Order: sequence, then C-alpha cells, then structure tokens
Amino acid sequence: MAPASSHEASIVLKNGNEPLALQSITELLEILSAAGEVFGDLLNKDPIAPIGFTDDGFPRPLNAGLWYHVETSFAQPASPQAFQKLPDKSVQYDESNLTSDFARNRSVSTGRLETLVSLYEANLPSRLLKWHESPLAALYEAIATCNAPETIDDMALYILNAYRLNQHNSITLTYQEMPGSEDLDTLVRVFQATTLYLEDAIQLAFHAPNLIADQRTLSAIEEISEKLKGKDVNLMRQLHAPIACRSRLDCWTLHGGKINHFEHAPDPQAQNRNLTRARSNCLKGTWTFLGQPHSLAQSSQGLTSARSISCLKKIKIPKESVPRLKQEMVRLGLPSLLGEDARRWKTDPLG
Repeated sequence: MAPASSHEASIVLKNGNEPLALQSITELLEILSAAGEVFGDLLNKDPIAPIGFTDDGFPRPLNAGLWYHVETSFAQPASPQAFQKLPDKSVQYDESNLTSDFARNRSVSTGRLETLVSLYEANLPSRLLKWHESPLAALYEAIATCNAPETIDDMALYILNAYRLNQHNSITLTYQEMPGSEDLDTLVRVFQATTLYLEDAIQLAFHAPNLIADQRTLSAIEEISEKLKGKDVNLMRQLHAPIACRSRLDCWTLHGGKINHFEHAPDPQAQNRNLTRARSNCLKGTWTFLGQPHSLAQSSQGLTSARSISCLKKIKIPKESVPRLKQEMVRLGLPSLLGEDARRWKTDPLG
C-alpha cells in the first residue's frame, strides 16, 4: 500500500493520535449531532465571509451543504475514475477522443455536464466523482458492492463542504448557488475533457493572436468567450482544481486539469505531445502547461494554509465494522428506502 500524501494525511479526523474509526450507524449519528465539535475547521466561520452571512453566503445552518462519499479503500483518495491508474500500464486512453466518440454515438453535446454524467453511468472514465447529501446513502452505495469478506478493506467516509470548495476553486463563484450545466465553471472543465490542451489554448489566446488550433478547441474557446462577455473574471484561476456542481438529479465534484493517465504515449523524439498534431495547427511561441490536477485534499489544505478553514474531512471505517454496518442498514430498512431488495442483503455473506 502506498503511503498517504501529506495532503491526504491532513484531512483525516483523529481520535487522539489514531484515525477516528466509525464502528456503527449509531456512532455516525452521534458524530453528525455534534458536527461542529467533531468536524472543527470544516464548519468553522470563514474569517473573510461578509458580515451577516454564513460562510457559504446563505441563511442556512453551517452544517447544511455537507456532501458525503465513501471509498472502498481507506488509501484511495476521493478522486474520479479517470484519475485512477489502470492496473495494465500498457493500456492508455485518449480522453478527448473517448469523450467525443461517446457524445457522437449518443448524439449529445460534448460541452454539457450531462454528457460526463452519462459517461459515469456507463462506467466509463470521467472527471466526475459522485456525492450524496446523506451519509447513509453514501455508505449504502459503497457497502452494497462488498460481496465477499476476504475482499473487504478499510473504507473511508469523506465529508465535503461543497460551497466552501467552490469559494476556493471557482472561476466566477463568490456567493451564489451551486453551478449547473450552463455555468462558466462547469463549461470550462467539461471542455477540458474534449481537448488535450484547452487550458493552454485559453491562456495563450490572450497573448498569441496567431494561435492556430483545431476546430474543436476553437469552438470551445468561442463558446467560453461568449460566457465571459461583460464579466470581470480571472479565467485561469484554478482550472486544474475541482469544483462542486449539480446535474439534474445528483451532486458531483467536477475535476479540472490535464490527466496524464489518458495521454497517448508520445513520440520519444518529440519534445512536446502537441508536436504530433498536423503541421498547420501551430503556435508561435512556447507551450506553457499548468500543473497536475489538484486533488480535493490539496484544495482543503490550501484553505487551511490561507484561512485556517478546510473543505474536506475523512473518517476511517475499519473492515471489521462493515458487516455490522450492513446489518444495521437492513434493520433500519435502508435498502428498501433506496430501492434495493432487502432479501438480497439478508442472504449476503456479510449479512
């Protein structure tokens, strides 16, 4: 097991010197009833929020707006499938072609959040990570996939302050509701999935009038430019970082930045992966690449350093507790409430 990064270590809730361990549904409810005390800087007042506002800018309780996600391995960061390494290192995907081909086959636009949602639902790699507004729903979704005791690992329950994440990483968001499919933040990051170099093209378009790019990228830049008219925004703010957004039915974090995992293996003689493009698609100047995609834990640590608050916490679920949690869910009737056949759970090896 690879050691946890310093970013990941910083978000783990502790009980003394050890990670806080969730043993039962009762313990989860006790934690939520004392959220301000347990979560600490996840819910502390934002020192730069305007007077009279809660830290997300709306008259709602501070613990509202918390989203939950469970990873079936405690060592796995809260990241989309597209960001997770394939076991077979010889297999690579071109993210832009994967997304565009999928959109073409489904006759949908590549520039819409719902296209990435469809990718996710088809179990194809996407930039989306699904969240729930109920921790029980998040637990159910993860535990329902555990079918054999020998395959269970320690799990992780992630708690995200979605509004605070956006205050830190959004291009345009200050104090407004959660962005949807048509918002600039969502639009830019969705288009990142349709081109390998959209970030660079946008950045350089303002400094290189002779930029020549492929038609898909030019169309994306034109659409984004239309959204920018009359707005005073710093377009390059945190394009490699995630934001929280909503589709019609669900909650997501939409992750930006380049995904090296999906790059075609470059020509060993080439100095830049874009040199393999057609010779007519050239740029006078030097390509400038942004950093690697930021993780949610990095964003949280950045908030802690800048403002002594955070947007993400992590609770350990020991593997020994999973059968008990599953039994408690059956007794509470959660499978039926969530549309699952409870009989399958009762006959499950873990039940």
